[in-house]
Amino acid sequence: MDSKQMGCDVALAADGGDRRHGCTGGVEILHRGDHDPHRRAQPQREYEERLLNRYVPAERGLVDAVIDPADTRREIAATLATLATKRDRSVGSSHDNTPL
Repeated sequence: MDSKQMGCDVALAADGGDRRHGCTGGVEILHRGDHDPHRRAQPQREYEERLLNRYVPAERGLVDAVIDPADTRREIAATLATLATKRDRSVGSSHDNTPL
């Protein structure tokens, strides 16, 4: 729900599931003049491979790990156990707003 850029301690991405969330609508808008479903499928596949790949953010350091959805509970428990003794060493800011 948060990102490494916003200052979260751990960012995990679940592998699998529906990776096309929102992809079909975007392809339909961008290629609305093309009524052939086979020609629309090609841009959709390219979009999914290039932009909806969970390993790309992990390679760039935006995500700490890509996990199997079945391991979510175990990963969260291990992360919470690791962070249980964390002490915040950040310097206080002049305001209490989340950096946007």
